[in-house]
Amino acid sequence: MFYGSSRGVDPMAMMQMYQGMLGQSSPHGASPTLYVGNLPSNVTEREMSILFRLMPGYSGVRLITREGKPPICFADFTDAVRASYTMSLLQGFRLDDHSPPISIEFDKGSKPRDRDAPAERRSSRERERRDER
Repeated sequence: MFYGSSRGVDPMAMMQMYQGMLGQSSPHGASPTLYVGNLPSNVTEREMSILFRLMPGYSGVRLITREGKPPICFADFTDAVRASYTMSLLQGFRLDDHSPPISIEFDKGSKPRDRDAPAERRSSRERERRDER
């Protein structure tokens, strides 16, 4: 059972925002995967899938439950623009009337880091940094 957003949402305004975002590049620090926290302890992967599946570019969710810790979820999208749109739409959404609003942010672990990048890409980044100085 879904309770809804903590604030009013105008569907037409959200559709216009989405259409405007399609031509844009990804926001700085964005990734196609969203980290979703502040979830109730009894949330299911099916509930999270239902929440995200109607969003443009949705490709899947993973719910992680750990003994003694609150569950977390990762929602995957085809690109960071669609993930950003979803985050702006669902930030603060309440899964039921007894749960706190969910917290959504870009997954920091899904972006390649310089130290994990292939040597040829890492070296080109290092050259760019030197050239900027």
